[in-house]
Amino acid sequence: MSDEQFFSEIRELVLKIEELVDEHDMRDRVMSLFIMGVLDHDIFGDTKLKALFSYNIQTAVELNELVDFAYNTWSLPDENEIDSSIDDLLDGLDIDLEE
Repeated sequence: MSDEQFFSEIRELVLKIEELVDEHDMRDRVMSLFIMGVLDHDIFGDTKLKALFSYNIQTAVELNELVDFAYNTWSLPDENEIDSSIDDLLDGLDIDLEE
């Protein structure tokens, strides 16, 4: 699948979400910030971002609220969480990662 096809499918989904917001008459109550990107490299090997975005934000205050929310709720998983999630995935498969 090409990046263009991928973004086309994602755009269709975003439009469906926008339609749902309007169907439920929630446009004046919903704040949204959608950004999805694909990393690529240019001919010089530099990383570039191809992105699709959609905003339903009326003011800079709303934008800051959403950015603050994303910042405050996002975190890198610590090593213990990664190990534990792998153990959970392998549970019942009789596979042990410890030596």
